[in-house]
Amino acid sequence: MLKSTLLKATQAGAKVLQEYFNGTFTISHKDTINNLVTEADQKAEAAIIAAIREDYPTTIFSARKLASSARIPLSNGSSTRSTGP
Repeated sequence: MLKSTLLKATQAGAKVLQEYFNGTFTISHKDTINNLVTEADQKAEAAIIAAIREDYPTTIFSARKLASSARIPLSNGSSTRSTGP
């Protein structure tokens, strides 16, 4: 099951990134001007996490892109801020 979940997650992230390929997107900064994160990065990461959660709903993530701006829902309906490096 893990292999199929990871393949599904990879495909979900790739699908999102393909939508932004050669297009326009928003670029923001995490903590410094040199630490960039794009709208495409954030949406692809969210799609990957959603795909994994379908098979592993209680998994808690620490995700680099989401650490800057998004809140990551836990299985019990609460949320936590990620602590990516």
